[in-house]
Amino acid sequence: MMLSKKTYQFAKNDLKIIQQHFHALIIEQAKQEDCSVENMELPEISKETQKEQQCYAVSGMSGSFPYCLTERDGKPLLHV
Repeated sequence: MMLSKKTYQFAKNDLKIIQQHFHALIIEQAKQEDCSVENMELPEISKETQKEQQCYAVSGMSGSFPYCLTERDGKPLLHV
């Protein structure tokens, strides 16, 4: 995914909410595939997430979660 060179300033609360939903998605998917979620180190969503697309892999799970943070109408948007 091509990302804009511009770095946006988002409210910490907006990023926290997005991160909570992303973590819930990862945990739910891992549980459905019978992967352990104890001691799982989940990715931080921050303004640095905008720099490039990243992937988060869950041990024991096939595939990964590619994600990147962009902006729409001044609000953060996480592409998963």
